[in-house]
Amino acid sequence: MHSLRRCFLWMSAVCTGLLFTACGVTPEEFAPDERLGTHQAAVCTGAQVSSLVLLGYNFYQGTLSSGGTWAVTTPSNAIYLEYYVDGVRVGSEDRPGTSGSWYHSSTGWTCSTQAFEVRAWPLVVDGSGVRSLCTANGPVTMGTSVRDQSCCMPETDAQFCARLGKQCGPVGMGTDNCGNPRSVDSCGNCPSGSQCDWDLNVCVPRPCEPESSCVGRCGCVSDGCGGMVNCGICPTYACPQATPFPCCDGSCSKSRLCPGIACDPWPNTCWPTE
Repeated sequence: MHSLRRCFLWMSAVCTGLLFTACGVTPEEFAPDERLGTHQAAVCTGAQVSSLVLLGYNFYQGTLSSGGTWAVTTPSNAIYLEYYVDGVRVGSEDRPGTSGSWYHSSTGWTCSTQAFEVRAWPLVVDGSGVRSLCTANGPVTMGTSVRDQSCCMPETDAQFCARLGKQCGPVGMGTDNCGNPRSVDSCGNCPSGSQCDWDLNVCVPRPCEPESSCVGRCGCVSDGCGGMVNCGICPTYACPQATPFPCCDGSCSKSRLCPGIACDPWPNTCWPTE
């Protein structure tokens, strides 16, 4: 009786093995990653994603579209791509060849900023169509943050200039709060006493232009910028008692407050006018 039971168990195991063999698979061939129904194999040795590039994207009225390029190394002859928005997988595909382009589009997104990501693995497809997903090195990833342009209220020129810290002059190229290219003819004028630094678009103090003319002036007089100008010795000609002070223009004054620079009767001692 025991012999018959052992024989029955042995025959069951043999038949189970034959059943798997007849179906073309064995239990050991099932891989933990079944997204493509394929398994990691020795054929993946050396397979890598050598390039994954985002060339552009568009997010408008709830539709997010993006595209780019990819490349893999041999023995890979295809690539497997997964697309994620805010960490949730929204699509996947495999593309044949060793290089090419990729494109994704999905709808139903809100006006908030979304995190878009592409994950890529090398793929080996044999002549029978059996695909081996090469996961040993993990995926190559690439991503960016995007915002629906139809939901964004563009800032004014004044707000644009203020956000960039620009006070004056034109801004030839920049990006507004909606992520769109923006240029502004003028961010404003500088107040009196200052001028625009055209490289930085900010107002800086205007350089002082010293007064060097001595017309109607004598002695050591201010140049208006903190320096002095020597306009020669004050005249010593005699003036009447009623207007005893000689002025630089040849007239006489009742006080040192001449129309130009009032000169003291003693040489080289000058007094500014009011």
